[in-house]
This record gives sequence, structure tokens and C-alpha cells, in this order.
Amino acid sequence: MENIYLKVIVFDLGGTLMEYKNMPLSWETHYHDAFIYVKDNLMLDISDEDIEISIKIFSDYNPRIKYREIEYTPVFIGDEEKDIKTALNAGCKSVLINRNEEPRCFRQDFSITSLNELFEILKNNF
Repeated sequence: MENIYLKVIVFDLGGTLMEYKNMPLSWETHYHDAFIYVKDNLMLDISDEDIEISIKIFSDYNPRIKYREIEYTPVFIGDEEKDIKTALNAGCKSVLINRNEEPRCFRQDFSITSLNELFEILKNNF
């Protein structure tokens, strides 16, 4: 299995989950300051090079800057019934993490017993 390591995850809410009146369509000009703010306030050991790479990734995946050629299926991952209901209500595919391996059916699309199994589901189904 391929190992994936993340140092930090930052999510840009602009235009994705909410709409602001009189706000810019893209937050790209704020990316650098936002990463510095997170780095400083969480005392993270992130290099300037890591920040520049992160800004490039954000820009490449920002549909306001670079339009997607295909639409991606959103996937919601959780370990409770409310998580699966949330996925259903949002129109997402759902993955239930069932660590105790007891039969649990909440109408989820996929079930796993460990996050180690998630990569294979994503790789083979999306």
C-alpha cells in the first residue's frame, strides 16, 4: 500500500460552502498569508518551500482559477449513523468506518474497518 503523509490540511471555503456578498470570487491572493497564519499560530514546522508548493496545489485545484475538466464525486467518511445520513443528504458517496466489525447498515456505499482500507476504495471506485 502506498503511504501518504500530510503535514497540514487547509480548506478554502470561498465559494464552496457559502457565498459572501461583495467578496472576491477567488481567495488566491490570500493563500500565502493564510498559510503563514496557520503555520505561526499552530507552531508548525513548515518551510517556505512547503508553503509555495501548497499554494501551487491550491491554485491548481481552485475551480475559479483552473476549471475542472471532470467533476469529482464527493466522498464523506465517518464512523456513525449521523455521518452516513449527512452523506446521503448531501448527495455524497459514503464510507462507514466500522472499527468493531459488528454488522452496521446505515445505507452506506462502502464499509471499512480501518482507515488503511480507504485508499483502495478511493483508488478502485473514484
